[in-house]
Amino acid sequence: MKYFWFSVPLLLIISCAHADDAQPPQWQFYPSVGLGWHKLEFKRPGGTLSADYKTLNLGLTATHGDYFVSVDGEWFGKSNFQNGVEFTSVEREDQTLTIGKIIDQYSVFVGYTDAETKDDFLGEFHFDRGYFIGAGYDFPFGVNVLGISIAYADLDGKIYEDEVGLIETGDTQGLSYRIGYSGPFRKNMGYKVFARYRSYEFDGGDVVTDKDILSVGASISF
Repeated sequence: MKYFWFSVPLLLIISCAHADDAQPPQWQFYPSVGLGWHKLEFKRPGGTLSADYKTLNLGLTATHGDYFVSVDGEWFGKSNFQNGVEFTSVEREDQTLTIGKIIDQYSVFVGYTDAETKDDFLGEFHFDRGYFIGAGYDFPFGVNVLGISIAYADLDGKIYEDEVGLIETGDTQGLSYRIGYSGPFRKNMGYKVFARYRSYEFDGGDVVTDKDILSVGASISF
């Protein structure tokens, strides 16, 4: 997690360095709050880990001309269920840092993501941390916008086990697809609804896990 927040000032500096020197800095900030609904499936040898959970989504987006920087978090994701006679849970949190540039109706972006999944039944912690790159396109509908994007992630994957420690390391790679609809909401406010599908594969050599997460969410910015 320390590497995630270390990247924030670094990427802010990078975005400022590419701004138009002829214009004074004109940063604008847009905090947001929302809710997310998620369906997670980890397919691995011996079975599939499935969980449905909700999250509190908090974000902050800063724009500077055609450039943008955003920090987003999906917090407090937890699914309680009964596995046989035992009650257990799956917990999940995601934090993401993104910087990008808007070119007409297109956008290009890079970022860093930090995800943690806790499986209480098996006593395992799954960590996926690393960088991604992507592009998007916006379709304007009056004052509203329909946006689509795709991103490729190349992450460092690790699995820890209670009382044992690190048991697997490898690469987590895959694609993320997103569609969203946004527009103004009341005075000085905006809304956004979205759907996102992440399809990743963790390859630890001896262990290969397919990680699929379908998410939908809604938020208000101000």
